[in-house]
Amino acid sequence: IIKRMDLVNAWTPYLEEKVKEVMRPNDKFNLIDIKATIDFDRLKKKSDVKGFKSQFNLKDERIITFVGRLVDMKDPLTFVRSVPLVLKKFENVKFLIVGDGNLKDEVVKEIKELNVENNVVMTGQRSDIGTVLDCTEIYVATGKVNHCFNASIMEPFYKKIPCIITKAGYDEKGYRHLEDVYLSENDHGSLANGILELLRDDKLRKKLSEAGPKFLKEKGFYNEDIIRKTNETFEKLVRENRDKI
Repeated sequence: IIKRMDLVNAWTPYLEEKVKEVMRPNDKFNLIDIKATIDFDRLKKKSDVKGFKSQFNLKDERIITFVGRLVDMKDPLTFVRSVPLVLKKFENVKFLIVGDGNLKDEVVKEIKELNVENNVVMTGQRSDIGTVLDCTEIYVATGKVNHCFNASIMEPFYKKIPCIITKAGYDEKGYRHLEDVYLSENDHGSLANGILELLRDDKLRKKLSEAGPKFLKEKGFYNEDIIRKTNETFEKLVRENRDKI
């Protein structure tokens, strides 16, 4: 199929590598990079931070947030296991787990066994992610597979929330450690160290929060850039193939 294409949109490092693996020397198609659209508009809706905090009895704690399905590939247990290590150094911290899935019972069991029930809040699935992020000081993405350019990372970028990502797949190709995100090894000890570093370092948190929107702009994630590049690409393709139409 690919050899019949004029253009192939490889908008992540993973896609680019996989397409190049099947390319042959005589293939004439061009690789382009137009990002997938993300509904940032839903993050612009007015947040009900006061109502959210009231619902989950949150006060002045520092909030560390995980958003994702509670399934093995998202590795929520690594997030939970980092909690007691953080609490040894910082007591006034709450950890939000936003999502649901088949590991929910195991997550609840781990929270109880670690005796951190008072510091972990399980919200279930939420549609008001903008409000959740507005309550968040540090966003954590764990996982056993690639996070590279996932919407779940781009959304906190948009909201200027500093992110910690456990390394998986193509993350080290897509993100720069301490420039775009904090890249942690994929274990709870390393993750806890990353959370602690960000909790302690105001300058680093500020740097990473400001890096998010810059990353989105530089990589072309805003809808106006996607529309512009799509139009320019198709206009160029038509001009170059006018005699075939």
